[in-house]
Amino acid sequence: MPGRPPRPSDQDDLRASRDAGERAARQAQRSARRRLGGSLLAISVLLTVYALWAPRTGPPLDATPSAVEACGPHAPADATPVSLPVDSTATWHALRGVLVCFTHDLTITETFDLGRHGELLLADHRLYGDNTGLEVDDPTLHVVRLGARQRPPAGAAWPLPWGLEVGGVRVGDAVLGLVGRVWTSPAGGYLIEPQGTPRFEVRNPRPEAPPALPGDLRIAAFNTQNYFLTLGSRGADHPAALERQTATLVAALARLDADVIALMEIERDDDGAALRTLAAALNAALEADARDTSGPAGSPQRVYLALPEPSVSASRAGDAIRQGFLIDTATVELVALGADVAGVHERPPQVATLRHLASGEVVSVIAVHLRSKAGCPASGDVDAGFGCWNLRRTRQAQALLAFAARLERDLEHAGALVIGDLNTHRYEPPLGVFEDAGWEVLTDRVPPEAAVSYVFFGRSAALDHALASARLAPRVADLAYWAINADEPPIAGPGRGAAAPAGFAPDPFRSSDHDPLFVTLQLAGDAARDADAPPGGPVTRPVGATDRAPRRRDGAPRSRPRRGRRSRTGSVDPASPAPRSAACRSRDAGPSTRTGRSTSASSPPQRWGSAEAAGDRRQRAAGPRAHRPRRS
Repeated sequence: MPGRPPRPSDQDDLRASRDAGERAARQAQRSARRRLGGSLLAISVLLTVYALWAPRTGPPLDATPSAVEACGPHAPADATPVSLPVDSTATWHALRGVLVCFTHDLTITETFDLGRHGELLLADHRLYGDNTGLEVDDPTLHVVRLGARQRPPAGAAWPLPWGLEVGGVRVGDAVLGLVGRVWTSPAGGYLIEPQGTPRFEVRNPRPEAPPALPGDLRIAAFNTQNYFLTLGSRGADHPAALERQTATLVAALARLDADVIALMEIERDDDGAALRTLAAALNAALEADARDTSGPAGSPQRVYLALPEPSVSASRAGDAIRQGFLIDTATVELVALGADVAGVHERPPQVATLRHLASGEVVSVIAVHLRSKAGCPASGDVDAGFGCWNLRRTRQAQALLAFAARLERDLEHAGALVIGDLNTHRYEPPLGVFEDAGWEVLTDRVPPEAAVSYVFFGRSAALDHALASARLAPRVADLAYWAINADEPPIAGPGRGAAAPAGFAPDPFRSSDHDPLFVTLQLAGDAARDADAPPGGPVTRPVGATDRAPRRRDGAPRSRPRRGRRSRTGSVDPASPAPRSAACRSRDAGPSTRTGRSTSASSPPQRWGSAEAAGDRRQRAAGPRAHRPRRS
């Protein structure tokens, strides 16, 4: 704040003081540059300094700042700078009602409540689930909600806030320069009520088409999120909702362009009507596309056949949902159909043994849906670090492995592929059952950040996987996920009632709550016959090996807190890199490198299957953590 104006007699002293101050400032700048490694605030940043005026004699004061916190050019002067992760939730409690500004960009890590309460869950970076190799110690310290304190009356429609449109915001997108007041959220945790309209930046655009992969046989897996013809059951409650669900699933399945489609969460009925209805709708849509002259010319029309559920499976099933197959009869033919009827399965895995017409090779595809993590028992198979019902899923994996081994023993074919919703994260025991037997977890062929098929409570993970037997692994060309569902808000989906959600469109996006994945095989040609190892080498492990020591992604034992993360006690690992500066980077620096998976359809996914990388990731993360999926 200014003091009295200088008198004329003070001019000489003022000039001398100013010159000394400039010399001190230059010295402070050199000192700061040495201490900060050459990084200084951009000259365009307006820095407001508050000081009290008072006469002073003697040498000038040291003007070196002890710290600089910058919230960007749009932040009001009275806003308190904050950053994630916080030291404890008590930090937010102490800031209730206080205007704050964030010193870094924020990443949208969940959109589930956007259509319900007008809220987004934000974090310092995209968060990942337990036992993925990318998890943080305490996710609650990394997140805060963005929304309004006041909600509409119960039953009233909630408009999308801040002028957002469905499709314009997804998990992985960013919020820049956020300024707002801290309040307690009605949904739990703490909420930032923004001052003005938040600035959003698209960093995870919608992928209009699945990535193009090499190979001559394309096998997809898709959890349909309860496709039921019986209204009011687990799927649609109204005929209009069923029509919308069918339309959006057909749009997604048509663009998958797969030779074989393994579906999960199809209604188990007496005559297979649900699966046949979906197949008929898909074929009708493909026929209409073939007649449309505006479509791509020369594309052969696929015709899908819905395979019936084996009677032995239907008689042993204990669930209202099942798996099923759609096959393109122009590229494959059915050799045999069966199921693993071991008593441990609620939803017996279905197997379709198929002949690839172009090569003559025979492959067994096993569609699987293991026990969900939801519905924890009061005792017994409770969450011990891998989610509820882990012991049952492990026994199901053991039974499935024995079933697949019998297939390979009894049939002359290229091998077996297990694909579907295993309800298992990468480093959990059910996948270890297959690894121990020499199978390859094909999820390792994509970067860990790209191995995502589901988002729950703000954390991304792959519940859906593909596993190749040692015999089949050399024939696997690639694997990819198509990020059309998990990153989208549910308001973009078909809903269950008569009225369509505000963001619904009959396109592939939010056609389910799981992202589809697909695997390509190379069965024809010299490359297939001569292949004696998959790209990067097979992931093998001696049968019976028991090493489960958790390791970092670089292969080093994880005996201390993860790099750059706070431990549960709040201390920082002294061996990890120094925490980032409190001063935010320039807004002109471009998108942050800490984004989620890439969704570019113009280039194939990065290969992640080297022998060294696969070996580094072949461990299980341990330690009890809460795991609370929303549904079964």
